[in-house]
Amino acid sequence: MAMTSNTTEMLAVLAAGIGLAFAGIFFVGKNARSLFSSGNFFESNGKSLKKARHSADDNERYDEETLTLDNETKAPDFQTLVQQGDTALTTYKLNDALKSYEEALTLQPREASVHFKIGQVLLQKENLSLASQAFKKAIEINPKLHAAQLERVKIAEIQNALTEAHQYIDELLDQEPEMPSALHVKIKLLLKENRIDDVIPYAEVLMDVDSSMAPDFIANLYYQHGNIQEALAAYCDLVYGDPALQLDYSDRIAELYYANQQYLKAAEYFKKSLQKQKQGGADSKFVDEINQKIAACYCNLGVECYELKDYKQAMMYYNNALSFDKKNADIFYNLGKTELKLDNKDKAYKNFENATSIKPEDEDSYYEMAVIKDEAGELKDAEELFNRILKINPKNPKANFAIGTLRAIEGEIDKAIEYFKLVIAEDPAFSDGYYNLGVAFESKKKFKDAEAMYQKAISVNQNHHKAISNLQYVQQMKK
Repeated sequence: MAMTSNTTEMLAVLAAGIGLAFAGIFFVGKNARSLFSSGNFFESNGKSLKKARHSADDNERYDEETLTLDNETKAPDFQTLVQQGDTALTTYKLNDALKSYEEALTLQPREASVHFKIGQVLLQKENLSLASQAFKKAIEINPKLHAAQLERVKIAEIQNALTEAHQYIDELLDQEPEMPSALHVKIKLLLKENRIDDVIPYAEVLMDVDSSMAPDFIANLYYQHGNIQEALAAYCDLVYGDPALQLDYSDRIAELYYANQQYLKAAEYFKKSLQKQKQGGADSKFVDEINQKIAACYCNLGVECYELKDYKQAMMYYNNALSFDKKNADIFYNLGKTELKLDNKDKAYKNFENATSIKPEDEDSYYEMAVIKDEAGELKDAEELFNRILKINPKNPKANFAIGTLRAIEGEIDKAIEYFKLVIAEDPAFSDGYYNLGVAFESKKKFKDAEAMYQKAISVNQNHHKAISNLQYVQQMKK
């Protein structure tokens, strides 16, 4: 059928329209790959296009389909971009997340939450400077976005810029003085600088506003930072008037009393600890350890009394110590020394023997036993004990001095000299070692050597009167 000019013109317009439609389809196709990859788009919509080409009556329908296609391929909105960024962030696709958030900001540049999210991405990318700027921008837009300020504190702390970290957290606390998370961060910063005294006011506020805080929080702070007296006071305040709490905290309080050298109170709380462990069915090894700690308390009390020359009270404490720990050589040794002060040499000797049976290498106990034998005139037994010490420690100055003196008394001067030389080599402050060596040299008429030894004895002990007298004598003999 021949076409009229009007028909020809209509077809030309339709052809142009189809070309525009295809151009539009291919343009958006790059961002709508799924429409093409199904293979159904041309199949279904191609028929529509053919119908549109042959029937002007279908133009309205074609326009509706084209309009629908345009709506489906429009650019993502703000919320979609943010959601895309969130998804990428959770899967650690940081560059994709950053791109989505930045595109979202082109639509709503003053959305503080998106600046905050960008800061989080940059922080994970370890771009600390830009991350801090992003958090700062978020705060400028929304001063109530406290999480952003906390992130700035974190970055400053990572950079070891503690002054800035304190500045940021203080700004936050100025707005929210009772904000638990901010108080925690402030306390952490102060503890990092070991500013325990500055921590306490913040800790007290935190205790008031955060019901989840443990009641021993402040006491633990003092304890962990070695503030013994403050920790002790805090724990004692905590348990005051509450026997159950006293049991609960008995270990810690006993330890602090012991460290503060309050041994009687330490023993009291170690006994509470012992009671708690027995109630809880603790094994015997743990019970033994607590018994040893109680014994140590009483032993230290005994030492204090001994130094004050209250020997009877010292005896009482040492015996108390033995009631908790009969395998401690130090307690037996100290008890032996106290018996000597009370002139109970037989009892003293027995205690020293007990000490050596527990601790065979106890040089001090063997020495005290040897001295008791020596003073009793039992020189053979004394020498045997001194030699036992030298088997344990050949350089023991007191044992070498004793053996050297015995050799000198027996007229074995050369041997005595060798022992006395060992004494002063091991203990240069042993004034009697120099003195006895001087006497040995003098007996061999080595006056110059004797003079040097007496002078050395006097330099160590200016009140060594025997050395002073002998020095004057040998100096006259040299003339």
